[in-house]
Amino acid sequence: MKLIRNEVANKYYGKHISLNYENKENIINYLDEMNKYLDSFEYESDSDFIFCGRKKFVYEEIIEIINGKGHLDNPVYFVLGSLEELITDNNSIPMSDSQRLGMDWNDLRDANDRYIKKGFICLEEIQYIKKIIVMIENYVENNM
Repeated sequence: MKLIRNEVANKYYGKHISLNYENKENIINYLDEMNKYLDSFEYESDSDFIFCGRKKFVYEEIIEIINGKGHLDNPVYFVLGSLEELITDNNSIPMSDSQRLGMDWNDLRDANDRYIKKGFICLEEIQYIKKIIVMIENYVENNM
């Protein structure tokens, strides 16, 4: 069974708001629950998924926060909210990405639109999501 983005959005979007951020175990349990849920699905490769735009921005922003760049009062709250966005929201792509990637803007937009229309999270996307989850787990383990 494939993971449908709308279903994962219904399950996780905004859930980080109710977590107790003073309790490391609470956060680790949340990430573990999310991992188990994501692992219960099958993922297929999709050539229409292109890692750019908003998805890439959110991914890189999480990495920057985890690496201590920038100052936030509650970095765990921020990265968990960003993780939820990464998983649940569709991608938006600026025109500048077509130049950066060396792709025609219409081709890039059309591939992104086809990917969104399918409504599933593909193998390539879940790999980015899983990497971020591991990074957040390591951050929480080492910094709380």
